[in-house]
Amino acid sequence: MYHIHQLHHTLQEPLPDLLVKKLINQEILSNQHIPICFENFYNVNREEYFSEKLGIIGEYISDQNRTYVPLILESPFNYQENTQILCPGKYEEGRVDKEWSIKKCIEYINAFGMSMNGGIFFLVTSKKDIEEAEIRLKESICVKSGKRRLYVQKDNIGINTLVERFKNDGNGILIGTKSFWEGVDIPGKALSLVCISKLPFPTPDITIRAETELYKKLGKNWFHHVSVYRMIIDLKQGIGRLIRSESDVGGVVLFDPRASSINADKNYRSIVTKNLPNIPYTEIPDHFVDFLKRKNLWIG
Repeated sequence: MYHIHQLHHTLQEPLPDLLVKKLINQEILSNQHIPICFENFYNVNREEYFSEKLGIIGEYISDQNRTYVPLILESPFNYQENTQILCPGKYEEGRVDKEWSIKKCIEYINAFGMSMNGGIFFLVTSKKDIEEAEIRLKESICVKSGKRRLYVQKDNIGINTLVERFKNDGNGILIGTKSFWEGVDIPGKALSLVCISKLPFPTPDITIRAETELYKKLGKNWFHHVSVYRMIIDLKQGIGRLIRSESDVGGVVLFDPRASSINADKNYRSIVTKNLPNIPYTEIPDHFVDFLKRKNLWIG
C-alpha cells in the first residue's frame, strides 16, 4: 500500500498535484498492481475530475493503453427526506464582512435555539470567529436563560472531551473551527442543526500557492481546480456531521450570501447545489421551519 500523502512531511517544498500525479504513475500505475482509489467527490464531472486529479487520465499517464473503471457509490442515507439546507442570503446592503456576518448568524442561532429540540453546531473558519461568536452567544437569550449550555473550542480542552460533554448535554450549542468540520461523530438528537458561517475556501498557504501556480502554467482554471475543489470537500465534510445514521434527521443553515441566488456578482449557489444534489435547498426560512416541524424538531 502506498501512502503518497506521507511524502508531504519529508519534502522541504509543498507536494502539489503535478508531483502527486507523477508519483502515482511511477509507483502504482506503471506496474502490475491494480490500484483502488477513493475520493469524496467534487461533483462536477466527478469521475473525470477525480481521474485527472490523480493522473489516471490526461497527459501524465505513462501507459495510455491502461483503462480504469469508475464505480460511484452513493451515500446510503436518505438526505432528500431527512435534511434540508437553508441559505437566508439576504444580508443588509450586501455586507459580508466577518464581524457583521457572525452577528447575523447569532441572531438566527438564537431564534432556532429557542424553538428547536436537539443540539446545535456552529462551524466557523477561524479562531477570531470563535471568539466573536462566543461573546455574542453568551449574551443571547437562549444561553442567558439557561435553555442551552454553550460549548466552545479552546486550546486547553481536548476535542474528544468537548464532544462528549456536548453529546451528554443533548441540547447544547458548540462553536468550533476546522477540527469540528470533519471526524466528529454525533448521531441522534444530540445534533439536530448544523450552522455554517461561511463557505470554507482555503487559506492561501504555501501549498495552495504552489498548486495555483501549476494550474496557471498548465493554462487551466486554477480557482476551480484548487480553491473551489477544496471548499466543496470541506463544505461536504461540515454538512456531513449532521446525518450519521439512517435514522438521523436535522437541518443545515448556510449563512454565506454568496451561496444565495440574490447575489449575482459572486453566486456559488449552482456549485453548492450541484455538489449536494440529494439535499433540498431553500432560501425561505418559513419553508425550513416547516421541514423542522415535520421532523418533530420544532417546538415553537
